[in-house]
Amino acid sequence: MTYPENLRNILGDITARRSLAGVTRRPAGTPDMKAALAMLEMIGRARDPRFRVDDENRWTYTQLLKWLYADESMQALDVDAAGRKQAAIIPGRLTAGIYLAGSTGTGKSWAMELLNIFADIDEPRIQLGRELRDMHFECYRADDIWEQATGNDEAIARFKRMPILCIQDLGSEPDSAAVRMGTRREPLRQIIEARGDRNDLVTLITSNFSPADPEIRRRYTDRVVSRLRGMCNLLILNGRDRRLGASL
Repeated sequence: MTYPENLRNILGDITARRSLAGVTRRPAGTPDMKAALAMLEMIGRARDPRFRVDDENRWTYTQLLKWLYADESMQALDVDAAGRKQAAIIPGRLTAGIYLAGSTGTGKSWAMELLNIFADIDEPRIQLGRELRDMHFECYRADDIWEQATGNDEAIARFKRMPILCIQDLGSEPDSAAVRMGTRREPLRQIIEARGDRNDLVTLITSNFSPADPEIRRRYTDRVVSRLRGMCNLLILNGRDRRLGASL
């Protein structure tokens, strides 16, 4: 069979955006979940004595740990049903990231920090394209990304290609585009779109809004909503504002 002379260049252009390998996960020996949750609570209480794993958050913390350790029994929530009182539970996708939604003060940011602590303790691994690496990730607040990326081309490029990126508090950044040298910049939208077009990166997000919330669609467009659905498992931390209550 004869192939066109420029086939190598064509394939190169394709793989520059989408790796044929994608994301590969292998079970990392999920710990006994009761013991893991007890350890998670112990770590959480070392930071704040009010921290608790309880009936409102236990299921979500369990799924986060299962995702970290590539446990195939991991579950997530149906994005389309997220606005209902009881969102449908569906099988989780271990090769996708996490979108952790919840109202103010439910502990979303701390949940991601706890995942990082467990990643450092047991060092589970993940294959991203050709790179085998640990699960440790960097977290940046959405408003910090907005500040860094609006005036710096290198910064926005860096966020687009980070192997594992955690965006904290999506929707908290300024609700406007930035203009630099006459060019309109919407860094969070651009970063999410770029990462969603690749299959060898993992994106973690926390937000007060679910991906199905009209505010997400208004801020970032239908294209971003579509990519969020494809690139993340939805989980929700329920409950009261734990910063204000007697227990966190």
